[in-house]
Amino acid sequence: MPITYRVLSPCNHSDLCLQCYVRNVVCYDNHQCGFCTKEFSSDPIVTTDLTLSYATAKPRAQKHSTQYHFYYFEDQILQETNSYLSFKCSKCGSSFRYQNEFTNHVKIHKCNSCMICINSQRFLPCEAITYTSNDFTEHKKHHPKCPCCNFSSFDKHELETHMNEKHVRCDICLSMFNKVVWCKSEQNLLYHYGSEHFVCHYPTCMDSLIAFATEAELLRHLNSEHHENVNMTGTSLVQQRPVENLDEEKRERIKELNQKFLQKLSQVFAHDESKIIALKNEARLLIQNRKSVQDFYRRFCEICGEHKNKVFTDMVAIMPDPQKRAELLRLSENVELAKKPVFKTQSPPVSRSNSRNMPKSTSMPSVSNSMEEANPPPPYQNQQRPPPPQQSRQQKKKKKFTVITSC
Repeated sequence: MPITYRVLSPCNHSDLCLQCYVRNVVCYDNHQCGFCTKEFSSDPIVTTDLTLSYATAKPRAQKHSTQYHFYYFEDQILQETNSYLSFKCSKCGSSFRYQNEFTNHVKIHKCNSCMICINSQRFLPCEAITYTSNDFTEHKKHHPKCPCCNFSSFDKHELETHMNEKHVRCDICLSMFNKVVWCKSEQNLLYHYGSEHFVCHYPTCMDSLIAFATEAELLRHLNSEHHENVNMTGTSLVQQRPVENLDEEKRERIKELNQKFLQKLSQVFAHDESKIIALKNEARLLIQNRKSVQDFYRRFCEICGEHKNKVFTDMVAIMPDPQKRAELLRLSENVELAKKPVFKTQSPPVSRSNSRNMPKSTSMPSVSNSMEEANPPPPYQNQQRPPPPQQSRQQKKKKKFTVITSC
């Protein structure tokens, strides 16, 4: 299609058509020559005469548009330019000044307009395309979707900007596993830290989202920053290496149990959020082997009071260590039987020293890959790490996939 109106720039290049020039100015605020990319020293001139130079044409072009930043000779040029800012129906040729009028009109033809493209402001309104139902379904596939929310972006660059502004990334997963894990919010990231990594339980550090890749790093932090007298030699080298691959069934099962437990807490203590927070902290300390089973059960009874039986079963279910689950059940049975006139001697609860020697569970939940997951599991999972499986040389050379997930 031949160019009707050319834009003559101060550098005497006239290779740009009027519509492309208006798109550059309106959509991108670009005031450069399309040929040599020099900034315009003054506004260009719209003309149909290819023989004119900028120096000879400017004195003759008496009309000027402050909206579009160009000089022109005829009013028809300005009318043509204004038409670029109207939406045009490709089916019947009707023009609409406003977007909602155009969107409603194309529905008469059983067509759709892409609001993502229109709102991106990458095109002039006259360039808006109408799609049939099938074409529109295919077109939408080209717009990347956010894995954490319902946002659809124009392109990958816009999606990247959205992710950095609205969501948070786990830097530990990126550095340790070469895996990109996005979380919907800082609260979701804290849940992810609690289930997959090692979190400092001090409130100031939790507010600052302080977490570590290995238990040894956490212990060093507790020693140096909080002056806790923790045993650094008790952590073996194999425990310092996080596990990347876990049984998917176990991950999903533990995630379901945590969600069920959190829902139960919300129902029972709907008007006392402090008790929910206290129970979460106590459970976290028990799972991290920072509190004995006996001490945990005593605090559990104090916090829950008369409601303890309503949440006890769900609470035991989230414990990844089977020895701790068994000990909690024995403690509960001993307390209940002590209230009745029984004559059988019950087995005594396991002592604190014995509980430390019990085998530690390796079950951990995974970060959910579901894009629709709204409420992540609370950070109650075991934070002990077993040694990673031995890998062959070929496996070690294998490049890890980079994935984007939500949690």
